[in-house]
Amino acid sequence: MAIVRVDDLILPLGVLVMGWFLRAVFIMAIALAFDPSTLWGDEIEERLEKERLKHASVLEKLDKTVNTRMVKAEKQARANGTAADIQILEFQKERYELFGLLPSFGDAAMFKQRSTSYDRLVKAYRVAVRDYTKEMLDEKAAKTEQELKTVWPEFLDVAEFGGWNPLGAIQMDMGNGVLAITGHGDKSALLTTNDFTVRHVFTVNMCASENVKAWVAIRVRDNQGRFTGYTSSILGKHDSVQLGKMGLDFDVKEIGVQSVVRKPNEFVEMKFAFDQSAAITTIVDGGHNGGMSSSVEPNGKFGFFVVNGTVIIKSITVAVAPN
Repeated sequence: MAIVRVDDLILPLGVLVMGWFLRAVFIMAIALAFDPSTLWGDEIEERLEKERLKHASVLEKLDKTVNTRMVKAEKQARANGTAADIQILEFQKERYELFGLLPSFGDAAMFKQRSTSYDRLVKAYRVAVRDYTKEMLDEKAAKTEQELKTVWPEFLDVAEFGGWNPLGAIQMDMGNGVLAITGHGDKSALLTTNDFTVRHVFTVNMCASENVKAWVAIRVRDNQGRFTGYTSSILGKHDSVQLGKMGLDFDVKEIGVQSVVRKPNEFVEMKFAFDQSAAITTIVDGGHNGGMSSSVEPNGKFGFFVVNGTVIIKSITVAVAPN
């Protein structure tokens, strides 16, 4: 009877195990290589990355133009302007650095370049989310949707608002997940498509420019077609922004205690609560009741009216007040 030593078995057994391992790796590689969803997922990512790079290139070119003009504007302000002119320029520079929003010296061509590039990028993100979802790549779809929020303000897609409609010559600009709305001398507005009842509560996370003259409002039209309803003013004072009181008919002498004061470009959360007997404006970050009115209007649209300057909106949420 032949004696088989353990040493004689180790090599063949090792070769066999290695063979099984390599075969498993080969099968997995083939499966991955021929998994349509994996290949299609790579293609989706490549298309999206291509649009990201295009957008970055547009912003880089604009950045060079803005910086050149900013240096020139600052020299002129220091040579011929006042301390207030220099301060205003500093606030504009801060807005550009924080949100990517163009300063006032930005011309129509610059705004068009930015808006066209943002529109293209947002569309690419939405197509990518749609295609990832279709291919059951849910994790990638969720990640891409989260990235989109850094580009496109999420509140613009809230179904309950029913969309947002411009009124008059309102200028809208996107930047780093915020929406900026600017007025140039007339009472332009951005209003929700839907009407809301007095039981709704709106919370707005926003800031404003140093020269702003604007109102957050729930408005309805009266029998003569005029706007009427609640307003809460946002007024720039060059080195500060006063907000939080409440009134009617865009009255800057609203009812309420002293306005809350914030620096230009400094975000603040305002809550607008309406029930059957009263309406209250509250500054959420501090619990300050800015204004109160006991004259309740019927259903109306929620929005922002801007005469001068810029209102920058980060988020808007809506809820139904408890009974």
